[in-house]
Amino acid sequence: MALSNAGLSRVISEAYHLYDYENPGLRAKEIVAKDFAEAASLLFSRLEIMQGQLLNLKREDWEKSFITKCQKLLQERQQEWLDGWRIKCSGKQFFKDLYVKCGIGTAPITFKRRLLTQCKLNGAEGWKLLHGIFTELIERNSDAA
Repeated sequence: MALSNAGLSRVISEAYHLYDYENPGLRAKEIVAKDFAEAASLLFSRLEIMQGQLLNLKREDWEKSFITKCQKLLQERQQEWLDGWRIKCSGKQFFKDLYVKCGIGTAPITFKRRLLTQCKLNGAEGWKLLHGIFTELIERNSDAA
């Protein structure tokens, strides 16, 4: 199962954040009402933490580790999606994506009505049983176009 670019971006971001690298950014509480020496000491302490985190990094090892983390997270996210897509799926977005990707030749509202009518006729209980119906309607619309 392929993930969208947005899905891959989320996996990459999540994998990178697992490293929990220190952030060099200024924090307001560290510089408010402090003298230069105290601010310098606090800020350099963070830089030392970063230096310790980065000192022994080797490109090849880090890249392999990062790719492994991404692959593991991708597998986990794909399994989570397979287990819970019926709950997590946005019906409106699903219809939009389905309509665009499949090039359905009828108006969106007509397609939705046909789908819901088919569900009613087949006695579908909720969205959990719609996969086969979606496939059948898409095939019918493809044949008709």
